[in-house]
Amino acid sequence: RIIAEGVRQSDLAARYGGDEFLVLMPQTGSETAAQVAQRLAAVVHRQAALGAKGSVRVGMASGTAGLG
Repeated sequence: RIIAEGVRQSDLAARYGGDEFLVLMPQTGSETAAQVAQRLAAVVHRQAALGAKGSVRVGMASGTAGLG
């Protein structure tokens, strides 16, 4: 939900595996995609901290790929 709400309507956010997600962002350069990934990571961490009862660690790795 956090990821889907954090991208444009023209983007496609989907679950790829158990805890793996992807976002397809047509007509988006790698620099912009990296900025979106950083913003989404910040939102995920903030939401995890708000919902945490005790000590919770949340990690998120991201990468970008484009057609060249």
